[in-house]
Amino acid sequence: MDLYSNEIEQVYKILRKEFKKHRMPVVDLIEAQTSDPFKILISTILSARTRDETTAAASTRLFEHVNTPSDLETLSVPEIERLYILLGFTEKKRDI
Repeated sequence: MDLYSNEIEQVYKILRKEFKKHRMPVVDLIEAQTSDPFKILISTILSARTRDETTAAASTRLFEHVNTPSDLETLSVPEIERLYILLGFTEKKRDI
């Protein structure tokens, strides 16, 4: 057995414990769940201006209506604004 094997194992134990304390960024989670480049791109754009919790909520709302770029084209601007309103991307605040 290597002289440092025990120390290396201790380091791995510490890293495993610390890793569990941190959440995966929402964009990485969406990538792992879908592997869909469109959804990853949209989530990445949203995440540039918001916290992960907000990005996750907005992405979930959006992906209930949109799965492809063509789907996005079918939505009107007010519909898109309604989906993004919690992000502060729109000038007017409306009831969701």
